[in-house]
Amino acid sequence: MKGRRERWLDGKPSLLNTTTAQNHWRILWRVKDLKKVRNFAWRLARNSIPTESVRNRRNMADSSACQICNNAKDNWRHALIDCNMAKCVWCLVDEELVEHMIGIKSNDARVWLMELVDTLKEDEVVIVLVTLLAIWWARRKAIH
Repeated sequence: MKGRRERWLDGKPSLLNTTTAQNHWRILWRVKDLKKVRNFAWRLARNSIPTESVRNRRNMADSSACQICNNAKDNWRHALIDCNMAKCVWCLVDEELVEHMIGIKSNDARVWLMELVDTLKEDEVVIVLVTLLAIWWARRKAIH
């Protein structure tokens, strides 16, 4: 895991096939008229959405606890999938899609996104990305 992250930070090809990764990004960039969604997916994959753990690591927050539920460390997975607020939104989406999405246990957002692109239809990927962005927007609005 550490080696994969170091390679990713250095901009070197990961252990994943480079052409496969390029195809995944090509699919994500094909999302028409949803520039905010594409930008959010890119930021999520680069671990740059400002969750409390990211903000804490950058000395911008005192704690890495979730400001919504105060129960867990606020990383991308907690904020967008595991937090009670996110779960309330995901219960409105197709159950099979949510079960598949939750079944991908990677803690690396980039690997998680690429696994989604590999295993879901393009329209299902769009549904997941739009829902993730909606959850993120609602969280930020509730916190601020």
